[in-house]
Parts: sequence; C-alpha cells; structure tokens
Amino acid sequence: MIRAIAFDLDGTLIDTAPDMGASMNDVLSMIGYRTLPPAFVPRLIGGGISSFVERALTVSTGEASLTPAVRAGAEAVFRKLYVQH
Repeated sequence: MIRAIAFDLDGTLIDTAPDMGASMNDVLSMIGYRTLPPAFVPRLIGGGISSFVERALTVSTGEASLTPAVRAGAEAVFRKLYVQH
C-alpha cells in the first residue's frame, strides 16, 4: 500500500529559477548591489536557499567575504519576496 508520494518541485516539475532570480534581484536592488542576468541564475541554484543567496551576493558584489549580517539580512528578505513570487 502506498501511503505517500513526494516530488522535488524545485526545477524538476516546476521551473522556479525565474521566480528565484526576480526575488534575488529585488533584494540586490534594495541593498544597492548589481542585479544578475536571468540566464545566470540557474547556475547559482543548488544546496538550499542559504547557498543560493550567498552565491548571488558573491557574484553581484565580487566579494566572497560579506559580513554574516549582510548575508542573513539578504536571506530573510529573499525568503519573504520569494513567497510572494
């Protein structure tokens, strides 16, 4: 008897990259950083939201050593915006 079926919707059945990119670009604009080309966003996806946000910030700023406060703040805003998208 099958009791449950699970799907990995992130990129498997639904292309979420456009929504993730739009949300991240909103965050980057809010904090005065360079936005990312939509075609580049899929390369940053993988390993969860925290990894995605960190990679996006690094690519946008060219700096790998952003403060934990910047990363945490960007991630918190991203999560709110992503739900809206």
